[in-house]
Order: sequence, then C-alpha cells, then structure tokens
Amino acid sequence: MALTEVTVALAITALLAAITAPNFMRAHLRSQASQTLKVLREVESAKEMYAIKNNVPDGVTPTCADLLPYARQGSPAAAQMAANRLHDVLGRPIAINAIGKLPQLNAVSWDQFAPVAEDNPKAFWGEFGHY
Repeated sequence: MALTEVTVALAITALLAAITAPNFMRAHLRSQASQTLKVLREVESAKEMYAIKNNVPDGVTPTCADLLPYARQGSPAAAQMAANRLHDVLGRPIAINAIGKLPQLNAVSWDQFAPVAEDNPKAFWGEFGHY
C-alpha cells in the first residue's frame, strides 16, 4: 500500500468515528437512564405492595429492609435494598420517600441524564422527579 492509500483509509476511519461516536455515547447514556428508571419503578412497586400488605398510611417512609421482601428477587433494586443502599447507575443515591410520594433521582444524575430526555423530561421519566 502506498502512503496515500494509508492516509485516505485513516481519514475515512476518522470521519466514520467522528460521525458514530456521539450516537454511541447517547445510546450508552440512554441505556444507563433506562436502568435507573427501572430501579425507580421497582422501588415504587415495592413501596405500594409494602403499604398494602402492612396497612401503612401515606406519609410513612419505609426503609430498604422494609421494602426488600416486596422487591422482585434478583433485580438490581433488590440487590441494592439488601445492601441498604439505593442508587442509580452513576452511584448517586435514590430517595425512597414516604408512601404516597414517588422515589426520586438525585439532581446531579437528573442533569447528567438530561440529553436523554431532551426537551420533555416527563416523556422519559414519567412522574418520577429529582431532589
């Protein structure tokens, strides 16, 4: 191969990398946000089951130990509850909150996941918010 051919091949490879890298990074961030949203949903589901089974009124904040029996076994949320530490995939804490109030994402994580939600965070996160 001549030097010119190698240079052209490298230029094409660099151009393709420049085009695909942002899409890859966005897909990776969306995957992380989806995993975090799944944990938020599992925590809320466990809270609802805990409140119903134990006749717990709104306003009472359960602990990880309270929720663990109601978490889907083998799920990331159950593993975190067993370790007594709920967190998102970035390692930041998730607030369980009281019965009747949805669990919330850390504000720093919320901002970091903002590109995934684009202009409409409610479309991605639903009713889940941040603290």
